[in-house]
Amino acid sequence: MLLYGLLLGGLVIAGCAGNMPGRPDSAAPMSEAVGFSQPDSDTPIRPAEFNFTLSGKKFKVHRDGICEVSDGNRITQVVSIPLPGNFRIDSFSYGIYEQDVILYYQLYDEHDLSAGVARLDYNAGKTLWTARIPGFNIGEPLMHGSSLYVTAFGFIGKLDLNSGLYDWQHDEMYEDGAFNAFKKPRLAGDVVVFEEIRDIPGEAGVMHIHVHDASGRMLDIRQIAQ
Repeated sequence: MLLYGLLLGGLVIAGCAGNMPGRPDSAAPMSEAVGFSQPDSDTPIRPAEFNFTLSGKKFKVHRDGICEVSDGNRITQVVSIPLPGNFRIDSFSYGIYEQDVILYYQLYDEHDLSAGVARLDYNAGKTLWTARIPGFNIGEPLMHGSSLYVTAFGFIGKLDLNSGLYDWQHDEMYEDGAFNAFKKPRLAGDVVVFEEIRDIPGEAGVMHIHVHDASGRMLDIRQIAQ
């Protein structure tokens, strides 16, 4: 069962033809992926802290990036997530990779919005890496193997969960109302398709971006009828 959520707050597939990546095929099988979950909150708008339980541990994440880990009776570790400037955590979802917590968060300060990803070794009490997402309106991520596919306003990327570095990324894609936000990435075969979210009355279709998964080469951008 896939779990995911953001407190506030989208890849479809292809086959191959020779050595060239194939075009998307809506009937191609979906690859399995690990989902993300949302923390518990009794306050829907900017609570002072976020709480969730994972692998028998209780986590309390403060807006300044301080994460307290407890066994239910006492705090066993305190992990600091380095945030840029005066940014604070506005919302996040979390998943698990090789027994570490992956936090996928949106940030805010007085003047701007941003986003990021962090890998926390909560047993050792340290942040292994953080990665910046250059945008806001982050969409539901896809974790598959050692990769995390992420989206934001005018941005798509594939992040390596071991190094915290991007295998590839495409930014500054926002144009004429397109690619403001994306649905959850889906993938199968060797092509990734990012589908935008567009809820404008009268629009004939939504834009899809097709990317070769291994190389990050953009294959095409097309409008598909809803």
